[in-house]
Amino acid sequence: MKPSQKRYIRFCLATIISVYGLIFIGSVVRATGSGMGCPDWPKCFGQWIPPTSISELPADYKILFKVAGREIADFDAFKTWVEYFNRLLGVIIGLMVILNFWFSFSFRKKDKLVVFFSGLVVFLTVLQGWLGSKVVSSNLQEGMISLHMFLAIAILGILIFCFFRAKTQQDPGSLSKKIKWLSVLTLCLTCIQLFYGVQVRELVDSYNQVSTNGITKQTLESFGFPFFFHRSFSWLILGSCLLLSYQLWKEKVSAILFAITLTSILAEFGIGISLSFWNIPSFLQPFHLLFAVILFGGVLFLVFQSNRFFFCKKTDHA
Repeated sequence: MKPSQKRYIRFCLATIISVYGLIFIGSVVRATGSGMGCPDWPKCFGQWIPPTSISELPADYKILFKVAGREIADFDAFKTWVEYFNRLLGVIIGLMVILNFWFSFSFRKKDKLVVFFSGLVVFLTVLQGWLGSKVVSSNLQEGMISLHMFLAIAILGILIFCFFRAKTQQDPGSLSKKIKWLSVLTLCLTCIQLFYGVQVRELVDSYNQVSTNGITKQTLESFGFPFFFHRSFSWLILGSCLLLSYQLWKEKVSAILFAITLTSILAEFGIGISLSFWNIPSFLQPFHLLFAVILFGGVLFLVFQSNRFFFCKKTDHA
C-alpha cells in the first residue's frame, strides 16, 4: 500500500474521531439549553467572535436578534460560547472532510468507491451546515434537531465505511458467521434504540419548554410508550452486545473492537439506568448519546468486516 493511501486511512480515522467529538458537543449544547446561545447564523450576535459580556451588545439586542418573530432570552455568556465552540468545531471538521476527500484520490485507480463516498461526505457536511442554520432559525424545533443529529450519524457511518474499505485492502481479515449475524442483529437493535431514544429526547425537550419544575417520575410515566419501550428494549441490546463481545473474545478477533463493544454497552446501560433513576439529569445526557453512537460505529464496522463479500471489492476475495 502506498504511503499516500496509508495517510488517507490515518486521516479518515482522525476525522471519524472528530465527528464523535462534534456529536458529543452538539449534545452538550442541547442538554445545557445553549442552542440559542447564538441567535443568528453564521455569525453570533452579528459578530464573528461572540461577546463575553452583555455590555458588548446593544440595549435592544433581544428585539434586534429575535428569532421566528419572538424575542430571544437574556444573554448568557456560557451558553453563547458553548454554541460558538460547537460551530467552531463544525468548521474545523468541515475542513477535515474536504482534506479527507482530497487524500482519497490516492485510491482513484484502486477503489473509486472510496473517492465517491469521501466526496459524498463533503456534500452531506455542507448540507449539515445548512441544516444547522435552519435549526437556529426554527428556534430549536424538535424535529429539526433530530434530523440534524441523524444526518451527523449518517456522515459518521459513511466515514466508517470509507475507513473500512480503505483499510481492508491493507488488512483483509475474516470473521465467523456467528459474529456476522450477531453484529447485524446488534446493529439493527441499536438503530431501533437510537430512534426511540430520539423520541424520548424530543419529549423531554418539549416538557422543559413549558415547565420549569424539572423531570419527575410522574413526568417520565406520562411520556408513555416511547419511554417504556426505550427503557425495556435496552435489556435486549445488552444481551445481544454481551453475546457479541463474548464471541469476539472467544475468537480473539480484535481486542479494540471487543473493548469498544463491551465498554460502550456497559457504559450505555449504566448511564441509562442512572438517567431513569435520577429523572434524566442533563449532565448525563451527552454521555448517553456518545456511548450509543460509539456502539453504533463499532458494530457497524463489524458488520462491514463480517460481510466483506458485499462491502469489499471482489478482487479482495480472489
